[in-house]
Amino acid sequence: MLSKNGIPVQAHMGLIPRLSTWVGGLRAISKTADEAMELYRTFKRLEDAGCFVVEIECVAEGALLSLNDKTSIVMCSLGSGYAGDIIFLFLHDICGEAPNDPKHARAFGNVGRLHQQIYTERAEAMVKYREAVNEGTFPGPKETVHMPKEENERLLEALDKL
Repeated sequence: MLSKNGIPVQAHMGLIPRLSTWVGGLRAISKTADEAMELYRTFKRLEDAGCFVVEIECVAEGALLSLNDKTSIVMCSLGSGYAGDIIFLFLHDICGEAPNDPKHARAFGNVGRLHQQIYTERAEAMVKYREAVNEGTFPGPKETVHMPKEENERLLEALDKL
């Protein structure tokens, strides 16, 4: 229905983390001929339904290489080797934001170090803030809005008349 109405359809095949318990956990898919043939049948159903691209995650490279020529679907390989039409990796994996990279990922940076620095700075700032509040040094005159003396006197007079 979506593709017939001009809405592009993308699927996700192979390892689907949120569904991994259905296939025995977080593992590579299609390491057997039977699994690869099931993947092929699913590709064909998706193709018939109008799907134009599939994120293909952690599928054995040899299986994807053999299957990719049998479908018109664009294959975006995530942990499936060079057999896909597009090779991609999530930004947080590329930048090294996670403490433990997935097996199919490689960190090309160390943004995780910066996250740790930010965490440390935030924790230190919160301790200093609490200390300043408890000591009565925050908020100080510079961080406080003041009412002109004559306006404060007018307010007190008005309140006295209540």
